[in-house]
Amino acid sequence: MKIILVLCVFMVALPAFAGTFKDNFDDGNLDGWVKSGNGSWEVLDGRCKISLFPGGPCSLMMIGEPDWKDYTVEIEMQSNQAFDYIGFRVRVQDFDNGYPWVVCVTDNTVRWYTQINNNFTVITSDKTQGDLIREKHTLKAVIKGNEFEGYYDGKLIRVAIFDHFKTGKVTIGICGSGPSSAFFDNVIITGDKVPDNSKSVESKGKLAAIWGEIRRGK
Repeated sequence: MKIILVLCVFMVALPAFAGTFKDNFDDGNLDGWVKSGNGSWEVLDGRCKISLFPGGPCSLMMIGEPDWKDYTVEIEMQSNQAFDYIGFRVRVQDFDNGYPWVVCVTDNTVRWYTQINNNFTVITSDKTQGDLIREKHTLKAVIKGNEFEGYYDGKLIRVAIFDHFKTGKVTIGICGSGPSSAFFDNVIITGDKVPDNSKSVESKGKLAAIWGEIRRGK
């Protein structure tokens, strides 16, 4: 009985499950990602290419679980053409609801938005540096409660306060009028309840297996 009691106390004291999910697309597939929008999705030369067809408005891929709360997202991206927006969204409820942290290629700004019932509202807008079409850049967001830190190329750009969505998934992608396309690479998501595949991300075929184990409660 004492042994069982000690084990129970130990289990209660354990922190929430935390991990680091990585996808560098070197396995050549998009297993685990849910696609949506007017476009196409493929892996070319170890990078994810997302294309947007004429008329837009968006071409997106989603990953994660609805109970993800506080986490960090980082992506590497490069545009092929000048179009409206490239980046990711956090605390995503579905493809019509979330918080976009994106670069507006047409005017070289990086912006926080709210997207509620597919209605977008600009919350912050700041000028960026560099050529997004010819160069690779990184976007990063750190979510802690209702504070959302937005980074561009490793530099903190803006902290936004959001209260509407308490938890949610992650999407990456592009929006605009099309046709256009962009490359995404080295997606890293770290936080509580995020499945940890950091030790096996370079092994082919591991991504789908990890998601399956998490959902089966293994």
